[in-house]
Amino acid sequence: VPHGYSLSSCTTVAHKFNDSPYYERFKKICQKLKFEPLKLNQPLDAAADVIMPDRGHLDNNPKEVSKQDIIKCLDEIVNSNPLA
Repeated sequence: VPHGYSLSSCTTVAHKFNDSPYYERFKKICQKLKFEPLKLNQPLDAAADVIMPDRGHLDNNPKEVSKQDIIKCLDEIVNSNPLA
C-alpha cells in the first residue's frame, strides 16, 4: 500500500482520536483525492501488537494511546470508511 494512501485513513482517524481542530479539513482533502478504504491482512489485535512497540509515534501523540485505542482506531479504519 503506498504510504500516502495509507496515511489518508490513518491520519484522518488519528485527528479524530486526538480531537484535532484539523480533523474536518484533513478529511475533506482526503475525500477530494477519492482514496479507497484500507484493508488489513491480519486481525485487528495482531495489527495492534505490531503498532504498540512504535514508541517513536505513540509517545509523541498528544493523547496517551492504549492497545484498545489502537484496536478501536483500526476498526474504524477498516470497518467503516473514515473518509465517507
